[in-house]
Amino acid sequence: AFEQTFQEEQTTQYPVKSSLQKSRSLKERNAFQLFNHRQLVIDYLQGQLVLAQREENKRSQLWRMTSSGLLVHTGSSSPRDWSNKNDTSDDIRQAYVLDIEEDSSSTHSSTRYTRLVIRRYDSKRTLTQTWKFLDDGYLCMGQTQMCVQVFGELKDKSEVVLGPRHFNGHGVLLPPSPTMHIRPHRRLKGSGLLSARTYADGPTRILEIANVTTSNSADNLKSETLTTTPTTTNPVTGTTTTTTTTTEAVSNVLSMIYRLDLRLEAGIGVSIINSKGRESEELVFIILNDIRLGYKDENNEQSIDGTIGTIIISNQLLMTATPCLLYATYVEDTSIQSAVRLQASLQKPSANYKQLYIFHYLLIGINSITIQIDEVLLWKLVEFFSIDFSSSNNTKSKTHDEIYDLDEGEYDTQRLLSLLTSTQATRIYFNELSISSINLDFSVYCGHSRSLPTHLLTIKRRAPFPLVRFENAQIHLKSYEQIHIFNTYDFFLLALTTHYVDELKRQAFKILGSVDFLGNPLGLFNDVTDGVTSFLDHGNVAGLVKNVAHGVADSTSKFTGTLSYGLGKLALDEEHDDMREAIANNYRGSSIGHFIGGTVGLAAGFIGGLTSIITQPYKGVVEDGVGGLVKGFAKGIVGTVSKPVVGILDFANGMALAVKEGSRSSNTILRNRMRTTRCPTNIFGLLQPYSQLDANGQSLLYQMNKGDLTERYITRIILSQTPANSASKRKLENTHNDEYAPDRRGACIHAMITSQRIIIYRTVNDQDELDYEITDIFYFSSIANVVTIEDAYRRPYVQFFLHNQSHRSNKTTTTTTAGGTQYQQSILRCDLHDRALRLTRDIQRARDIFEEEKLTYIPPDDEDDDDDNDIPPGEQQLDETVQMT
Repeated sequence: AFEQTFQEEQTTQYPVKSSLQKSRSLKERNAFQLFNHRQLVIDYLQGQLVLAQREENKRSQLWRMTSSGLLVHTGSSSPRDWSNKNDTSDDIRQAYVLDIEEDSSSTHSSTRYTRLVIRRYDSKRTLTQTWKFLDDGYLCMGQTQMCVQVFGELKDKSEVVLGPRHFNGHGVLLPPSPTMHIRPHRRLKGSGLLSARTYADGPTRILEIANVTTSNSADNLKSETLTTTPTTTNPVTGTTTTTTTTTEAVSNVLSMIYRLDLRLEAGIGVSIINSKGRESEELVFIILNDIRLGYKDENNEQSIDGTIGTIIISNQLLMTATPCLLYATYVEDTSIQSAVRLQASLQKPSANYKQLYIFHYLLIGINSITIQIDEVLLWKLVEFFSIDFSSSNNTKSKTHDEIYDLDEGEYDTQRLLSLLTSTQATRIYFNELSISSINLDFSVYCGHSRSLPTHLLTIKRRAPFPLVRFENAQIHLKSYEQIHIFNTYDFFLLALTTHYVDELKRQAFKILGSVDFLGNPLGLFNDVTDGVTSFLDHGNVAGLVKNVAHGVADSTSKFTGTLSYGLGKLALDEEHDDMREAIANNYRGSSIGHFIGGTVGLAAGFIGGLTSIITQPYKGVVEDGVGGLVKGFAKGIVGTVSKPVVGILDFANGMALAVKEGSRSSNTILRNRMRTTRCPTNIFGLLQPYSQLDANGQSLLYQMNKGDLTERYITRIILSQTPANSASKRKLENTHNDEYAPDRRGACIHAMITSQRIIIYRTVNDQDELDYEITDIFYFSSIANVVTIEDAYRRPYVQFFLHNQSHRSNKTTTTTTAGGTQYQQSILRCDLHDRALRLTRDIQRARDIFEEEKLTYIPPDDEDDDDDNDIPPGEQQLDETVQMT
């Protein structure tokens, strides 16, 4: 409680923020200046209340106003012993308060004044012991019209009594006269009222004690002074540090507010390209659509609100059955109207705490996600990001200085303690951390291990987890929420990893129920349930039939595919297995393709069974002699029985896949790439921007060579760009004595340059390249020289000098002799000189690359693997290319 001194001085001498006078009292300020040249206060001397000069800390002049309206005289009460908790000096029953004297002799009958005394508190005398300061300057007794005033003049020793207030002739209350104007003067600054509250400022708990004032009788609180007691708890040692500071309230200061609103409707595309030597390959293409970002920097706080409408990660490998790796978009019936939403509020880091980040909140909302993992892409991404699985398998490594003899549980405990007690680690505080629940549609597609390159097979063997083929496993990951948490970055990363790993373990049965070797029973149940629900809710018979057909066909194809793969291993014929895999790859992607592939597989199985008894003994004799004859004969007998059965299973698998393909979802994003796979490098082997012309040319090349990835696309040129149509033949300029004019009149002529050859083909127009016809092929191994020439009419030609070898050409070639060497000559006609010069230049560059690669020694993958095993730990192997000259 605040002790108070009462005096008859004007408010301008001791100003405070809340005035206790009304405007009409302030108008008479000048009238009071004459009387208030001295500081007169109420004093209690010799049993009587009189005026006296103000003396600092004189107890007889100190008063205390209680919340119930009692004026306690401090000088009449015993001093409080603050060190004694049992001290009862603040007990109101032991206090002496202001009261009136009831003796008739003490009353001035002529003026109706009553003397004031100090009396012990009595609950029965509430009427005479309750006082109230009014806004107009009166100190009245309770709800009466009697007020405290000076009897006589304003001077020392004048008696202070209780008397009536002044009214005019009309009964209107008059302002207080100088002898009646009494107001409180606080001994200490403040209003006497305190407010206390606690709140969190990052990892610090703040106790705020604020002085408040009353601007009116309704006691509207306004903060005037602050006393803060921040308490910080060390999460490691458990110690608590408390600091108390008092600050005066200051007026509002102008602050700068920064705001940034960014919207990218078309989004951002990111391409990941892996380059090894001269070979470059696009792995994935990431598309982020409808990006919205809001940033605000105000005072000491930074806030971010960002959303991404759609996230697509496209599998850009040329030969893959899963064009989409990840697909995330918003679902209309959820509260998150975007694929991902991020909301964060960060307090600006202080210069004293550079390794501390304080988040008021971090909210991450994630909608449904479809993930389709292709095994080949997975291992290539592991190779690209240089993820070392061997280090994860040897986490408990031993050094010459330290030897750990800990089991797995003790090691995890030690690791967790080291993360928590690290003094140099960056610490993060979250008042609220929330990651929404996630719905996953998870699929894993595995191929045959023998079809993987050796370096990828090595990565697969080192991986700490096995891959099992399954499809459309519906997984629900629960949300992760934390409140008022303060720890290191490594701890949060470990906590998140543990949370989601535990969630996946709890739903392992969903993955087990979706594996291929069991026929995906859980997927069949989900499809039938969706079909029945659609029929009962909407009467959709077509939806029922479609879902049931998809579920049955999916289960049948997975079961027959697994069975045919197992029986195919019994034949021990890798060539036959490779042929079956090539058939499956060439005829997939549509219902008709699967039907044709199943039929071709059936024919291949019966033909292989009929010829197995002959081909296998022959191969055995060629490879192993007489001993191989016996093995080959045994393989032939097994193949005669197993290969037709495998063919029948392949046919059943193809029929089931055809039905499944026809009844599957119409989501084109999951079934097709967002764009054609990039051709990463140009003719000079440098990374180039995305080119639709080169991307289509690369795709066309692998259609021509049946998916032979050893041949790389380099560039292509349109030799004749203006085709004719069936309605009107275009007119060619300068066609006199031109034997190539009829061919150029009916089609576009193209030249494609690869790492091994030049392919000349024609198309109907330069837009549709699906219908093409190859007219000439020139292999670099047979090309001696390429030059640009002109005829008598200045028409450009490209002339090829070929070694005396057979090559595919529909044009008549002539044999010439140059320096005694026989060459074959072939000529190509171009529309423009620039195209002829460019074709010649690009062919020469490609020939140089071909000759250089022919003289380059590249160690096989198994040799690299053996070298890795010989390298001592701690040393880094340098991949070097040996140039053979």
